[in-house]
Amino acid sequence: LVALKAVSDVDGRVDARSVGFSLGPRLNAAGRLGKADNGFHLLTADDLKQAKKLAQELNVVNQERRDIQALVQDEAEYLINRQVDLKEDRVIVLASENFHSGVVGIVASRIVEKYFRPAILIALENGVGKGSGRSIPHFNLHRALTECASHLIQFGGHAYAAGLTINEGSLDSFRSAINKVGCRILSDENLIPELFLDGILNISEVNATLHKEVTLLEPFGAENLAPVFLVEGVSVHRLKKIGRGELHIRFQAVQGDARIDAVGFNLAEKFASIEEKLDKVDLACEFQVNDWNGQNKLELKVLDFRYSKKK
Repeated sequence: LVALKAVSDVDGRVDARSVGFSLGPRLNAAGRLGKADNGFHLLTADDLKQAKKLAQELNVVNQERRDIQALVQDEAEYLINRQVDLKEDRVIVLASENFHSGVVGIVASRIVEKYFRPAILIALENGVGKGSGRSIPHFNLHRALTECASHLIQFGGHAYAAGLTINEGSLDSFRSAINKVGCRILSDENLIPELFLDGILNISEVNATLHKEVTLLEPFGAENLAPVFLVEGVSVHRLKKIGRGELHIRFQAVQGDARIDAVGFNLAEKFASIEEKLDKVDLACEFQVNDWNGQNKLELKVLDFRYSKKK
């Protein structure tokens, strides 16, 4: 773990966030790309020199995984634009020989986050597809696949995530069948994401003590969601687009005399209508520590916004 922390730029103690976003992805990347032995050998190594070598190899594999994931994401968006009718299709089903079976699950999750409907991505090879799906509330993915079992070779999973194997020749009939299930189960209202707020917070109240209290509730996940706070009457300063494709944003949130850095993922398009320093917005956000380059600064992680009634 010492060697893995070093290549992952994790300083200090290991917490839920560093496991989920830094250490875990590097260990998982090896398995996703068919090199799972590397992770096992690292965790069982008793020689630091060997551990450092294995950790560096995992870091390289993780970067390879990220590059492959980006290509699959681009291909998925291309197919959505060409093949999917978002007004009619309740379930997004995409298949391509350019998909990598090791990352289709991750990309399916990103598709669900963006379009808020179930998504299944299938990697095709030699006439057979291996796919992974992710879902939303109100749509039990495993139950839906059970109804479509005659179109599949095999499948397994649970309400929110599943894997499947399918003959390429059955793709069209499967896509039609699972969308019939989706049309029966999912209403238009079900395709509008809900965001539940746990409390109202002022920027001046965001401090190390509050952050420490929140971290006592970790680890967060599907059965223990991270608290989401409403921060009202915020003006947006120094807004800039960041990241690959400039899909994300970073800005300074100002509320009275208090200010704090904020980041929002996949919100660049939505924030484009905001007039800096003039419009007041209410932010739905979590807060986190930005430990880039050892800064360890608290910041807001913005999930959504609305125009504020507060002046």
